[in-house]
Amino acid sequence: MKNKKGDTLIEVLVSIIVLAIIFYSISQIIISIKKTQNRIQKIDNIINEIVQVEEIFTINPKTFDENLAMIYPIIKTNNFIYIYYDNQFNISTEVTNNFLKIMLKQISINEDSRKYLQLKIEVYIDNFMYQIEPRSLEKTICIE
Repeated sequence: MKNKKGDTLIEVLVSIIVLAIIFYSISQIIISIKKTQNRIQKIDNIINEIVQVEEIFTINPKTFDENLAMIYPIIKTNNFIYIYYDNQFNISTEVTNNFLKIMLKQISINEDSRKYLQLKIEVYIDNFMYQIEPRSLEKTICIE
């Protein structure tokens, strides 16, 4: 009868390879979970920003531009207001590929002599429009 004193080199190598495959699989799962958490956080930040902009608009639509500029570093061009964000959609003072494009338009309805102010928000991520429920991105308020 042979006395076995230890594992052979082949057995050790096979064990190391099996452990490496297990660790690789676990690391891929952890990376996937982290990416999903980052995506969820980013979407949550986007929604919070939209809600905050709409609240500023609702409080006093006539002075919306000025009130927004007190809180955010905004850039106004033509009829648009831009608020820029970093990759996680936190406020950025620099021009980036992630931004809210805000349009403010005065409208009047023919049957009604009152005037309305309409707020429309578009979300861009990496310079592409991000699709969100349209009703959550528009708000109209009577100002007269």
